[in-house]
Amino acid sequence: DNEISYNEAATTAGTMDYAALGGGISMFFDISGSFSNNDISNNSIDAPGTYRSWGAGVFIEDISSDDFVFENNLVQQNYISNTQNCRGGGLSLIIAGGKYLNNVIRNNSAACGGGISIYNAGNYNDTVVLINNTITGNTATYGGGIFTAMSNVVVINSIITENNSFLYPSIRLESGILKVRYSDVS
Repeated sequence: DNEISYNEAATTAGTMDYAALGGGISMFFDISGSFSNNDISNNSIDAPGTYRSWGAGVFIEDISSDDFVFENNLVQQNYISNTQNCRGGGLSLIIAGGKYLNNVIRNNSAACGGGISIYNAGNYNDTVVLINNTITGNTATYGGGIFTAMSNVVVINSIITENNSFLYPSIRLESGILKVRYSDVS
């Protein structure tokens, strides 16, 4: 039971691929185990407008293990400022697999994937499995709830409602494989 709140990843430099990563917390490189029962709130990313930034709340990269579980977390009110290319206001996954269970992801904002952004760069060997999550009240230009590109994603028994976006308020599948089962998506 940890509170990860009021942190900011800020930069004035970067590249077109990376500027700021993980406003609240970042996890890298094939870890296993669980990350559970945390409150990840009110974190932010501030980066130059043309640079990509990832995960205002949580950033996860290069975790291909099916033994990684992200569960029972509250991810809320994480946001971006200035940058127009932020992916994942609440949660950003890059080349990541694992199971994401029983989380509440609400009231986050980003350009792509206000709640969650999943980008696996065509690595379809990794599957992101979202089970029994509530994703609501998030805001983005594309994919208010979830934005996914070049990924293999399975959503089961989840609620993805009341998200806001110029295009695709619930889920934006840019490319890849998306399976949604027994879920409320509106």
